[in-house]
Amino acid sequence: METQKLKSLKVKSYLFQAINRLIFEMILYKDMKKHIWDSMKKKYQGNAREKRALLQTLQGGFKTLRMKPKETV
Repeated sequence: METQKLKSLKVKSYLFQAINRLIFEMILYKDMKKHIWDSMKKKYQGNAREKRALLQTLQGGFKTLRMKPKETV
């Protein structure tokens, strides 16, 4: 049990060094690495879906791009 607590403290320490203040404040009082991970996953999961949708839209637009007959490179 003590080794698990030590691992959680190490993970928190590494995260605190790598993140900005807003995220830091969000996870500051979480006691276990799983709670930290779950809260960050919940916060950013929507962003991944939005990025995927935007990427699909951009890919569709790119596929329909064609040069007009009189255009040159």
